[in-house]
Amino acid sequence: MALSKDRSTAAAPRDYGFGLVLDATGRQSFGEAIVGGRANQEHGVVSAPAPLPFDRLAVGSHVRVAPNHVCMTAAGL
Repeated sequence: MALSKDRSTAAAPRDYGFGLVLDATGRQSFGEAIVGGRANQEHGVVSAPAPLPFDRLAVGSHVRVAPNHVCMTAAGL
């Protein structure tokens, strides 16, 4: 398990879902992409207001996720 199911930003002006999707180096290269909607122990659904760059996100690509709520995420490590 890598993400917390806590949605502490759900009622905030900007909802970051379960976490912000970053590239493998930790940069915000995919715009406003977030793990939103659903998250399970092994996977989550990524959504964004603009089309995702699938030419740079082929199957097997590595990304990082800046979790919405770090306490439960860190406790799971």
